[in-house]
Amino acid sequence: MSSITQINFEKWASENLKDQGYLKQDHLHVDQANPDFKDRKNWMKGGLELFQKAIQYRNEKGLPFKIVLSIPLFSQTMGSEIEIPEIHKISLSMLNEWTPPSIYFYPSGKEPWLVNPKGFKKLPTDLLKHFSFPFELFYSEALHECEEDGISRAVDIAG
Repeated sequence: MSSITQINFEKWASENLKDQGYLKQDHLHVDQANPDFKDRKNWMKGGLELFQKAIQYRNEKGLPFKIVLSIPLFSQTMGSEIEIPEIHKISLSMLNEWTPPSIYFYPSGKEPWLVNPKGFKKLPTDLLKHFSFPFELFYSEALHECEEDGISRAVDIAG
């Protein structure tokens, strides 16, 4: 992990924990963690790198949080679920063009798929063979005012 990513992530994580920003779903976009990830073609690489750093940070600090990397996807008609390839093969055409992947902290038991399971579908973890620690994958679809067609979609990696 580059030092700039580590410094920016640790600063954000420390403030998030101190201010309990996780209760308001405060998050860190990959392009905020490292300017190298501002270019959309680097979002997936940056997101996976940031997720690993967040897991390591949580484990070192002994924090009771689920770490989630949320990867916003492009919009299409509600209910027309997109085919999710292996996560590392998600192409630029699948990514939301405005919003990069983000890291969230969720208190254990307060993860969105537990609090409001409607709209979440658990995906097989063999879509991502990238990590040596336990994780879960979810696809979500929800009504959202900010999206052009009123629908937001994402793949969430949780560990």
